[in-house]
Amino acid sequence: MFKAALDQHYKGKLEDAVQGYGRALAINPRHVGSHNCMAAALRQQGKLDAAIACYKQSLVIQPNDPSAQSCLGDVLREAGHLGPSLIAHQRAVKMKPLLPEAIYRMGLALRDLGQATSAVSCFEKALLMKPDFVDCRYAHALSLLRIGEYKKGFVEFEWRWKLPGNRPRRYKQPLWDGSDLTGRTILLHQEQTFGDMIQFIRYALPVKKKGGAVVVECQPELARLFLTAPGVDKVVSTGDALPDFDVYAPMLSLPRILKTTMATIPADIPYLSRPVNHDIHIPVPKGVRLMVGIAWSGSPANAYDRHRSCPLDGLLRLLSRAGIAVYSLQKGEAAGQLAESAHGPLVADLGGSIHDFADTAAIISQLDLIITVDTAAAHLAGAMGHPVWVLLPFSAGWRWLGECDESPWYPGDRLFRQSRPGRWEDVFADVEKALTKLLGG
Repeated sequence: MFKAALDQHYKGKLEDAVQGYGRALAINPRHVGSHNCMAAALRQQGKLDAAIACYKQSLVIQPNDPSAQSCLGDVLREAGHLGPSLIAHQRAVKMKPLLPEAIYRMGLALRDLGQATSAVSCFEKALLMKPDFVDCRYAHALSLLRIGEYKKGFVEFEWRWKLPGNRPRRYKQPLWDGSDLTGRTILLHQEQTFGDMIQFIRYALPVKKKGGAVVVECQPELARLFLTAPGVDKVVSTGDALPDFDVYAPMLSLPRILKTTMATIPADIPYLSRPVNHDIHIPVPKGVRLMVGIAWSGSPANAYDRHRSCPLDGLLRLLSRAGIAVYSLQKGEAAGQLAESAHGPLVADLGGSIHDFADTAAIISQLDLIITVDTAAAHLAGAMGHPVWVLLPFSAGWRWLGECDESPWYPGDRLFRQSRPGRWEDVFADVEKALTKLLGG
């Protein structure tokens, strides 16, 4: 019975597998393998509470199983139960102290609890045992960056090329080593997300100062916007034919190549602007004192999104006051939430006017303030030097550092952080106070 369920599991038939494990447990309720495999299948289905219950039952039967303890810690962390997750991982490491995977997972729990320095220590301990542990190398890099150890962190960040599905580009031309570019053309090629590209396009100018011509490849949605970036000579959309070039560099490798430290971040803000010619014009409503643009959700394809996206109604309640006009910059599935919100009719939905990030820049330039979660809109407003309040989860992305109210990458941004995991109420309370002060009481 168990083997049949396992076969369904391998085939990706998760519901059939769960039912099969259930039948196996009906015959032998103490079969640890069935409990653990059912938990894994439930986790894959997104049924985290049920998966937690299965792992706990397995540990009642076999309490000294470090693998089950570690898996329980993973699911607890995924469900946002960070304290219990750390306890589970600590138990797993105590049971098997020389298992690098268990130490790595404990490091992830510490990282998500905001203890990035302790997380770094865990990752480094695991890497002493297993130097080619790719996932650990990548987590180590992000944690180093989060505590501002940029020189070491960006070197370690090169391990991203070993992650599954993230093969590096290979050209006949050499990878740039930071040397003089006089008489040569360099290609800075696209990688990762819109927000990453907006953050790192700032490096076009220091690269340009090396003396050569700078060609930037980017997603089509960024092409018009990046024509406004200092140092960019030519923009090519991803998928289009590339012009001739002599050397190349991935966009996110530039901080390593140029040996960026906290003190040398290129922070000449603004480095992006709206196009000179655009056809988006927002009328100023009569009696309005503050025009606010909002974005409350990122891409659902990003596993981090469920932590960084905030409840729309909670945000709109803050803005439902006299003198404020609210404009939605939200794109994608989350934009549909406006129609379901009781406060939705109070919001002007500009999503349909946005066809690329140049359009977004044109809209941002006409508003007084942007309030957004950690999305490309936060990067764009920051890169434009526009007033922006960024709403962050408890364990935010590395570029926002920790426990500070501004980022060295966007010095003009104001950051509002959760005081505890999942507590958007605290963030909204802080934003409400800031709005009251901004509007003069």
